[in-house]
Amino acid sequence: MSASRSVAAEPVLTAHELDQVAAFGVPRRLPEGGRIFTAGEPGLSMFAVLGGEVELVFDHGSRHKTLGAGAFFGELALLLAGEGRSADAVARPGARLLELDRTAFLQLTDSHPRLAVELLVRSARSLLGSERRLVAELEERNRELERTLDYLRRTREELSSAELQAQTDALTGLYNRRCCDTQLPRLVERAAASGVGLAVILIDLDHFKLINDTHGHAGGDAVLRAVAVALRGAVRWSDLPCRIGGDELAVVLVDIPDPAAALGRARTVFDTLASLTVELGAARVAVGASHGGAFLRPGETAQTLLRRADAALYAAKACGRGALVWEGEVIATAQPPVGPVGS
Repeated sequence: MSASRSVAAEPVLTAHELDQVAAFGVPRRLPEGGRIFTAGEPGLSMFAVLGGEVELVFDHGSRHKTLGAGAFFGELALLLAGEGRSADAVARPGARLLELDRTAFLQLTDSHPRLAVELLVRSARSLLGSERRLVAELEERNRELERTLDYLRRTREELSSAELQAQTDALTGLYNRRCCDTQLPRLVERAAASGVGLAVILIDLDHFKLINDTHGHAGGDAVLRAVAVALRGAVRWSDLPCRIGGDELAVVLVDIPDPAAALGRARTVFDTLASLTVELGAARVAVGASHGGAFLRPGETAQTLLRRADAALYAAKACGRGALVWEGEVIATAQPPVGPVGS
């Protein structure tokens, strides 16, 4: 889901008020991209924008706010005695600032008490407006989520018993390739229309042929069934876990708010399979798997998304297998021994 961006209309200072504040502040000029402060760090000063722009980045990049000349920011963390910053602040082209620490703000308050009160009033109005917009946005997202869940419920209800059987893998009980090929384009289209995120994880069991050669096809089937049980336990009811080939699996993650949440779900799946062992007669066999994942980008088709996930899976195998690669980055590696483990 793309980040939301807004241009702040308030709180701002008039030219006269800026002159009054300038008597107590320290001028700062920053290069484009210069970091003013970082989310979480204690607020020891506030700022007013003399020229250019400043960008505030909230929630790990999901929301942005651009401040122009006359705007002020950072006052709440300052007044709350070093409360942690709620956003990253980054300089944009031509950014010129005034910085006031706590002592300077108290001096401003002593000299211009009405101005100090007016700053707080405007700040409170802006905060209230932001909260109202956030509530409205959350309500809209909730409505979209309800529509998506309703779509998924209706989709599953529309499948007759025969159709459901035709889209289910007989050995593992997971959905099969036909189901994945049919449902993924629909889910991608739905995600694009609703703005709700979607991701795909492709999984290959490592050295599965060796398990078959050592323990026979019955042993291989037992491993696949155990993997299916573990996989269903690691995903949500709304997700789509599929067996798309002999030892090839796919998971479609739906209703994911952002790439970070999708990666978290992918890591859960990875950790679950990395710790899986299966008893085959007197042997206890460790199951290894390579994972590749990708998050749906704006305007992307199901086919393109699958290609990117497949490229990530290929990269995971190139790492020596037993790895999770997400959007081209190696996230984790876990290479359990092949064959029997323990006693």
